[in-house]
Amino acid sequence: MISVRLQADTRNVEALFRHLPKNMQDGVGNAMYKYAEIVRDSLRRNLLTDSRRPITSSRREAAHLIKAKKISKFRSEVRMPMKLHFLDTMTPHFVALKRGRNVTRWARKHYGSPKVVVGKRSKVMYGRREGILHEAQGFKSQLYVTGHPFVNKGLRGVRKRLKNVLGEGMRKAIKKSKR
Repeated sequence: MISVRLQADTRNVEALFRHLPKNMQDGVGNAMYKYAEIVRDSLRRNLLTDSRRPITSSRREAAHLIKAKKISKFRSEVRMPMKLHFLDTMTPHFVALKRGRNVTRWARKHYGSPKVVVGKRSKVMYGRREGILHEAQGFKSQLYVTGHPFVNKGLRGVRKRLKNVLGEGMRKAIKKSKR
């Protein structure tokens, strides 16, 4: 798992929080968790929406693995599996289609004709028995895979909202303390 932790970091801010009334502390803590939920929703949305990549069931399942969690009063975090981090930071590379690999099964399912060239880089070649050939006629069956950088894009869109979310949490706490 990888996590993005949201917390009040400096000693001065934590000391200030300790001197605030109980309602104010709860309001700030709840606002931090609400912001973590906003970040989670933004990351999910950016993982699913990409004009170059279709939405698949595995991508939907992966999006549901991004979770927001409240750890303590002033700490909340957004967690996601390492495979999504690797998807985000992966450099483009070739993957050879050899027997027994999951990617080979995926290519067999999605590329059905005898010889398929996708985007000038990926090549999938089939033999007589409908199996993917690793090497044929001097060419290798391979896919060119690229990453899907969605984390920075998702965080960039929600950074502006932190001030509003914290302000809303403080207003709710003030309103609650006046009762």
